[in-house]
Amino acid sequence: MDYIGQKAKQKSTCNYVSYNNNSKTIVKIANKEILYSLYVLALAGRGDISTSNYYKSNLYLVTNDSRYLLAGAFALMGKWNSYGELLPKQYLPEKTETLTGGDFDSEIRANAIILNVMLEVDKSNKQIPIMVKYLSSKLDQVYSTQENAFVFLALGKAARLKGNSDLKVEILAGGKKLTEYNNSELVYSSSKLNDKELLLKAKGTGEVYYFWTKSGVKKSGKIKEFDNSLKVRRTYYNFITKSEMGNKFKQGDLIVCKISLSGGMQSVDNVVISDLIPAGFEIENPRYSVLAGANWNVANPMKVQYLDVRDDRIILFTNVLAGSITEYSYLLRVVNKGKFGLAPISGESMYNGAYRSVNGANVIYVTEM
Repeated sequence: MDYIGQKAKQKSTCNYVSYNNNSKTIVKIANKEILYSLYVLALAGRGDISTSNYYKSNLYLVTNDSRYLLAGAFALMGKWNSYGELLPKQYLPEKTETLTGGDFDSEIRANAIILNVMLEVDKSNKQIPIMVKYLSSKLDQVYSTQENAFVFLALGKAARLKGNSDLKVEILAGGKKLTEYNNSELVYSSSKLNDKELLLKAKGTGEVYYFWTKSGVKKSGKIKEFDNSLKVRRTYYNFITKSEMGNKFKQGDLIVCKISLSGGMQSVDNVVISDLIPAGFEIENPRYSVLAGANWNVANPMKVQYLDVRDDRIILFTNVLAGSITEYSYLLRVVNKGKFGLAPISGESMYNGAYRSVNGANVIYVTEM
């Protein structure tokens, strides 16, 4: 709390990008972390009245969503007159740029924070139903952990207002009952649906949300490949001859897998690259500096923020600069002969689903030495 209090007093600023009717605006604002910090301090009973008054007097530095935070801070400090002066007269969704780093700002996250503040300090405010409706309409666009966290926090508080529920929901597949929701959290996982029609039958009063997630590999093997503001590619080379290899290998081959990540018009932070290897290959520990010592001219084959090595894949966490190309390399060993599916390599921003790339699905053949 002492640290948050110190940061809140720094009065730092940044450029803020917002959108209205397809028009882009860039203005200088107080860092959003400051206004959020003032709200957290007030929530903990350690409100900073002087700094809060500074931003109340300099509202040109405060965005619409941060204005709700500042108003909430005053309310939590018992300054209801200031709360009333600061609170916008009507709710207009904040249309901000989605950031992949920094404070991880986004339109959904900003509006979820607004709703969370209102449900904390003014539960009967007439703006709340409009906020809930707006956020609920955006649920299929919630991608990042930041958005998930604040949406669940806000909508969870909204759901708590409807606490006296006697709602029961039967879940049926193909006309047969699988399980039943009875006013407590239910997680049902089943591999026996077999494309049967799923039916939910509700009785009683109340309101609940349901989510259905499904994952797997398409039987057809056909995977859509695309590049959206990112470009990730994978190439195999023979470790000894340094020649590029296609889709035919021999048992015992030592292979260099080179991954290239290209940035688009905008730099992107927190990019995750997932490279699934064929079942006939094994990963040689990429933390060893074998490549650098073998005249491969790769100074830092895995200079990334974080590296996750698993049995069937390697996962890289990194950033990419606009217009740049970064390469990463690691070693693979061919161990089994046969015909194997090669899954595509993918790259995507963890905090903005618009930045994605999928490429390189294939079939490979491994013969005896």
